[in-house]
Amino acid sequence: MQPDHFQSFARLIIKQYPDTPQIPEAEKHPVYLLTFGADVDIHLIGSQPRYLNLVATFPAPKPWLAPEGLRALLAENIFSLQHPVMMAGLDAGSGNMVLSLRQSLDELTDETVLPLFEGFVRRAIDFHSGNILPPSQTQIEPKTGGVRKTSLSTRNNPSSLTQEKTRA
Repeated sequence: MQPDHFQSFARLIIKQYPDTPQIPEAEKHPVYLLTFGADVDIHLIGSQPRYLNLVATFPAPKPWLAPEGLRALLAENIFSLQHPVMMAGLDAGSGNMVLSLRQSLDELTDETVLPLFEGFVRRAIDFHSGNILPPSQTQIEPKTGGVRKTSLSTRNNPSSLTQEKTRA
């Protein structure tokens, strides 16, 4: 594996967002920051060898700050069949929610890195906008078969990533 594997994926992701300035080839940073809307920061982190780490931070909606919301976050982090595993947390001091995902660079290709990134961003935006709430705050639909990626209910969000992206 070449040492610039992270850099090539970071450039590919950043290139998809026209309001993000291009990075000169000579510049190599271990962390890149993209901001979606006013409050959702996405960090592309390449300082851990052989891994792409994605971290989202944003102000937590109030239902997640309640005891039921905290328990729901803990329950989500216990076990998941989803790969890569997305972890959720809360910074009690700032009131920010933190989502993180770690993916082996060896398992990524130019064709898979963008869907992974965009799915991660969509999930962060859904949490931030209140489209994903603790189970006690939403009406849970009965399971009709098939495996769901999460036990948290999701509401439909008509906005798109292209409307919400800006560069920090």
